[in-house]
Amino acid sequence: MYIATKLLLTYLTAMTPGAVDDPNICDVVSPATGTSAVCKPHREGAPVWDASVCCTDRTCFEPTAEGRCESGESRYYCELGELNPARGNVDCYFEVPDYCDVFECDSPAPGYQAPAQEGLLCCPYGICTPYKLGSGICETEDIYYCVSVANNGDGTVDCVDWDEE
Repeated sequence: MYIATKLLLTYLTAMTPGAVDDPNICDVVSPATGTSAVCKPHREGAPVWDASVCCTDRTCFEPTAEGRCESGESRYYCELGELNPARGNVDCYFEVPDYCDVFECDSPAPGYQAPAQEGLLCCPYGICTPYKLGSGICETEDIYYCVSVANNGDGTVDCVDWDEE
């Protein structure tokens, strides 16, 4: 009896459609930018969502209590994400590396006293600017997270290591 029950449960689990059968929301790219149209970059260690979401345009929500999407919403899988309680939606993420883990980060320029700001950088061709979601000028592989962004005053930024002073 135990083996028959286990086989039945295994069969039912395998035959029940789950979130992994849904298309990944981060694979939906903007034709204008070539980057994810919905998912936002997040430093490594993004929270795990691992469930379905229901999306309209660029906003995603949890499915209803019955696991269904509302009219006009499409169902997708979101691997990394979290509930945004202020807006009531689910923010889905793709992870980006820390700039200083990939490139050498120097100490700030002498006399630079600005407070450390964390942020996302867009660094095509080795020149970094602040990352702006949906701007269309940054490929996914050129997006980095930085613990300490230093503004150069000309629209470009550097990722600095304050511990190297």
